[in-house]
Amino acid sequence: MVAALRRAEVLTIEARAKQAAALAEAEGRRAINEALNTLSAAQIDLQVRTLLLQQLPQIIEQAVRPMEKIDSIRIFQVNGMPGAAGDSGGTSGGANGGTQANGTFPEQVMNSALQYQIAKPIVDAVMKDAGLSNEGITGMAHSLAGMLQPPAELRS
Repeated sequence: MVAALRRAEVLTIEARAKQAAALAEAEGRRAINEALNTLSAAQIDLQVRTLLLQQLPQIIEQAVRPMEKIDSIRIFQVNGMPGAAGDSGGTSGGANGGTQANGTFPEQVMNSALQYQIAKPIVDAVMKDAGLSNEGITGMAHSLAGMLQPPAELRS
């Protein structure tokens, strides 16, 4: 009988300890929730941006996954063809070191990429008007950029 009383007393103490731990956890959660409720819009926005930045490596990994299927990239240089921009009829010698009139091949590639980026909004608008989607990684980048910009009321 003494053993049964001791066992009951041990169980009672364990139950009180579990109850105290649960109450302490509930009180801690309540305090955290109250603190979160007092955050300003700027603080909440900062938390959202921080979480987004933490997830950005996984987002980018998923966005570039289709690029794994690209086995080669071909660049066709069409300078000298009739009607091609910068058709100078050949190369220039002398101080230019025999390079083309509008720069070296890497410079031409970079200029082509920049010209594409300049024209891309127009191409996207035409595709959108035609009911075609041109989202891809660019669309994701625009979405992320929009999420990372602070709301209008915080910019002032």
